[in-house]
Order: sequence, then C-alpha cells, then structure tokens
Amino acid sequence: MRPRHPAALCLAAALALLTANAANAEDDRTAPSEVLRHWNAAGDRASHFDWAGAVAELDTVLAARPNEPLALTMRGDMNLRLQHWPQADADFSRAIELYGSDKRAARPLMQRSQLRQRSQPDASLADMERAISVDPDYADARYVHAAALWQRGQNTAALAESDRSIALDPAPGLYHQMRGLILEATGDLSGA
Repeated sequence: MRPRHPAALCLAAALALLTANAANAEDDRTAPSEVLRHWNAAGDRASHFDWAGAVAELDTVLAARPNEPLALTMRGDMNLRLQHWPQADADFSRAIELYGSDKRAARPLMQRSQLRQRSQPDASLADMERAISVDPDYADARYVHAAALWQRGQNTAALAESDRSIALDPAPGLYHQMRGLILEATGDLSGA
C-alpha cells in the first residue's frame, strides 16, 4: 500500500474543522455533505499527487465557502506544487488576511515566505518573522527563518534561530544540517 502524501494528511486533518463548521454555516450555497465530499476528494487526489485535481476540488469547496482560510491554504499549497506562483500567492495572502493574528496564520505565512524568497527577500523575511510572532513554537518557521538569516550572512542570529528550531523539534535532520552549515560559516568546525 502506498503511503499517503503529507499534503493529503493535512487535507484530512482539515476535514475535521470543515465538518465542525459545516452545519453552522449560514452562507453555504452547497449542502455541507456536498462540501465535505469535495474536501475528501481533494485529499484523495493530493494523496495520489494529482495536484490539479485537488485544486479543482478545492475550487468547489471555496465556491461554497469563499472565506475558508484552511481551504485557501491547501489550494495555495497545491498551486505551489503546480508552480502556479500568482495563484498560490493570492491564496496564501487571502488565508493570512482571514486568519489575522490567529496562530493558524503561521503556516500560510511561512509558505508565502518561501514562495517570495527569491523575488521579494525583504517581504519573505517579514512573513517569516510574522509567522514566528503568531506561533513562537512553529519549528519549521524557525528553521526557514534560520536559513534566510544564514543566506544574508547573519550567522549569529541564524544559529540562535536554528537552535530554537531544534529545541522545539529535535527530530528533523534538516534542522541539524542547517545548524552545521551555519557553524561552518562562522568557522566553528568543532560544533558542525
């Protein structure tokens, strides 16, 4: 049996949120069961690497629930995989707007940050810093922030951020690899 893709797992986790909100929504143009059917279909398509199919299913979900930030984040993620940069940016931006200062804004902020890293490095860094401010315990955001600081030559700040990401979640090897690269850049080969 083929393991489920992480994007599909995120979509499956989001299903619980959508289910909880489906019965209480007043502005639905589609019955809650129909919305859930498309949400499930999006997760299934993503688990089979059918990003375009997942986007089409999420389009249907968002037609019924245009202000569903989790669906916007997921569609942005699928558009990112399809290299549809403007659509991904628009989806992440709208999700961030809808989440406001809620800690759930951290994920689309980090994704938009990575999307903008080459073309808008200052905006990218601002997004990472905002992601950390709304969710200080988001280890992935701290890892990406450490990488951005390291690329800018801010090795002391990068090392501190890398250490924070490892303290929050010591398992990912990438966090340790980033720390080694930063230590190498500072000339501290003993710790790398």
